[in-house]
Amino acid sequence: MNSKDQRTYAAFICLVDTKVDPLIQCGWVKKISQKGKLNVRFFAFTKTALFICKQGGIARTLRISSSHAWIDLVEIEMLSEKSFSFSFKDKTSKNPLDSKSEHKYIITRSFVHEDIQHFISPVLSTLISIFPMKQKIIFNFLAERSRFLHNNSNSNNNDTSSDESIHYFHNNSQKSSNNSSKRNSDRNFNHGFETIENFNDFDIKNNDFFIEFLPSKPSQFVYLFISSCHSLNLLIDKTLCKHFRKKIHKKKLISFISDDFDTNSNEKGLDSILLIQSAFCRALKYAQSIKTLKVGGTNFHQLFVNLSKVFEKNFLIENLIIKNFNNSRDSHNRMIDNTSQLAEFEQFCITLKNQNSSKLKRISFETGKLTNSMIECMCNHSKSKYSISFINCEFENNHYNSLFELVHHIRKLRICLDDHIVSNEIYPDLLKSVVSSKLKKLSLINMNIDIANVFEILNIAINQINCTNNNITNNISNELNLESNNENNHYTNKDQPVIEIFESYLEKLDLSGNYCSNLFTGNYSLPISLSNIKLKNVQWEGNTFIQFLSTQSFSTTMSLDLSQAKFNGSYDDLPCSPPSPMISKLKWNHNQITPSILSFIEQLSFLDDVSFNYCEILNTSENDDILKSFAHFLEKVHLTSFSIIETLKSFKTKSMFALRSSLILHPTLKKLNISKNSIGDEGLPILRDIILQSESLVHVSFDSSEIQQPSSMITFFNEILSTHHLLHLSKPRNDLSHLTSKSSKSVRRELKDSWMNVESKIQKNTENIENFVDMYSSSIINSLTTVDSFSMAENCPGSLFEADWNVEIDLGYDESVEIWDTMRDEFSIKALTGITMK
Repeated sequence: MNSKDQRTYAAFICLVDTKVDPLIQCGWVKKISQKGKLNVRFFAFTKTALFICKQGGIARTLRISSSHAWIDLVEIEMLSEKSFSFSFKDKTSKNPLDSKSEHKYIITRSFVHEDIQHFISPVLSTLISIFPMKQKIIFNFLAERSRFLHNNSNSNNNDTSSDESIHYFHNNSQKSSNNSSKRNSDRNFNHGFETIENFNDFDIKNNDFFIEFLPSKPSQFVYLFISSCHSLNLLIDKTLCKHFRKKIHKKKLISFISDDFDTNSNEKGLDSILLIQSAFCRALKYAQSIKTLKVGGTNFHQLFVNLSKVFEKNFLIENLIIKNFNNSRDSHNRMIDNTSQLAEFEQFCITLKNQNSSKLKRISFETGKLTNSMIECMCNHSKSKYSISFINCEFENNHYNSLFELVHHIRKLRICLDDHIVSNEIYPDLLKSVVSSKLKKLSLINMNIDIANVFEILNIAINQINCTNNNITNNISNELNLESNNENNHYTNKDQPVIEIFESYLEKLDLSGNYCSNLFTGNYSLPISLSNIKLKNVQWEGNTFIQFLSTQSFSTTMSLDLSQAKFNGSYDDLPCSPPSPMISKLKWNHNQITPSILSFIEQLSFLDDVSFNYCEILNTSENDDILKSFAHFLEKVHLTSFSIIETLKSFKTKSMFALRSSLILHPTLKKLNISKNSIGDEGLPILRDIILQSESLVHVSFDSSEIQQPSSMITFFNEILSTHHLLHLSKPRNDLSHLTSKSSKSVRRELKDSWMNVESKIQKNTENIENFVDMYSSSIINSLTTVDSFSMAENCPGSLFEADWNVEIDLGYDESVEIWDTMRDEFSIKALTGITMK
């Protein structure tokens, strides 16, 4: 950048906040006017827009003469060796919220630069990272200056959806399109122009011209949103952008609840709020880094209409959360009537159903009233892959039939009611519908449900299904026996009746936040498909918790979550062994822990994964006993995952000495989490020994261990570099933050370098494992291929050889006919089966 450009740049950043909208490239160029004249202008390319500036007045101050949002870009042309042009859509409607108004005109900005390759390359590379696959932009380049190499990316070949930018370019601006087509046709004839309609389908490389294809970053949505604001002539809301950026980087989530941003509605004006919502929805159409979308609010403009438009374009969103969905308003801030809202909701359901390539799996409705008609729409247009949640929603009274029907059309159902009470009369019918449907997960959380009743209803439903299946099987069996005894009836496979056996598909049941009454008897029959039960934060009345542990058995391996159990019983009442060993995964977090309960749990011979996080040790006199019990537990149970976050914090380094041998010698343990146990500087060498000497451990977490000396952490990192089997070490962020806050710059650098060395080592270990697996798989495939080759060679007529057989070979047969006759009678069909063959 020369001195003139630097002075102009200093003036430009006073006009545009480059912290919010970073600058890509800028400089003085020769702008080509519509009449073909060359005018010197300052072109500034940011990540959201193109700004064209000029100097004016006596003071020759810089001002922006025009700006064009990148989200309106439709075409980029390389006109000659030194010239480029950008074409944008121009919105002429006075009401941008009018869905019928579209971009009817194309504005083209052309310019000349002496070093066009160096000037324009960073701009094109950045645009590629911001614009998604569905935002098709026409690229016209001189063939002799750039060549296009097709990638083998067939993922978009089946996409037949039209894009609005191309659609309007070809249809709504026919005159401009025809002229452009004529120009392109001439250039194609003379110079060999080529057109690109999708960034992801091509590479652009040349010895002189290079465009780097950068992947989309999480901040992509923020720049799309700012670009949409530029398109609508809106001031940039820095607070809102900061809110988006924070959510994306942490959780890949975008949240826009209109109630949270309407506090200054009188100052902003209704039109500005609606335009912000419009810019938000338009940016969502092309966002690639968003996995979860949370949207809604009492004043959201045509909520379901906008969501339909978003999901017509964006197929990458996996989770959708809709909050406060009953009070959608039109562009005049008038409440939409129920009939219109139902029509919009139905269109939204139809849109989701028709998007076969969409990755959407989970839909959650929060804080609203669900009408019977809305649930009927879900039944008619839902996909079996969906998981639907109703969080604190109000259902219409006495209209639950549609809810019973919904479980037959979806994969998972979750209902969580904190403020609304639902009559207990609906649960028997609901659970019967669940058992007879293909629903895989049911969650009924904080609904004041008696768990004893739920287990009893499931028990009755399963027994009825078993009886029905037994009757069907017996009837079919009797019919087959009758038919087989009839000699004149020739039974064929086509005549066989279709046996419809009823079965449950329910795999996960979550009843957290409810209660269990004294009606609980235990030993209920549960669906054989059920493999995960979550009973977190349950109020167990009387001795029901101990009764559950003592009497409830499981016929298949079960994952059980009993965290935060509230009960009044005593572990002393537990039997010596559990009623069933089939529990494979147990969460015992935030519960009391004693040697007796550890002795009980270690009897679960199928136990594979256990967590005792944040457990309470009541009797201080048992402190030493609890460490011995944990050591014995690890020696006896063949775990693959063991988590004990903060439970042994009071023991500090002593806990590491007690568990050292058990952890090192454990033959199957792969994952260990000892975070927040304050093992201190003295505990790190013991953890080092566990990592280096264990033959199975591959995943370790130990954050918040209260390490005081940076040298202890650096030594630990350096010493575990010799391991070849460690595949994951969770970064001790809290400890590193504490150590760096009180260390010198050189020590901070040493800490950072040592951690980076650990990351590199783990990456290398992972690659070695992957290479070994690939090599092993290839060797198996090659061996199978070799076997197949031999088989083909044996069966191939051209590979047959003639062979002679000498019938005079002595086989040892001494012509003992009686022996052979005796054996023939002994092993005859009649002797073996009692059946006389005619």
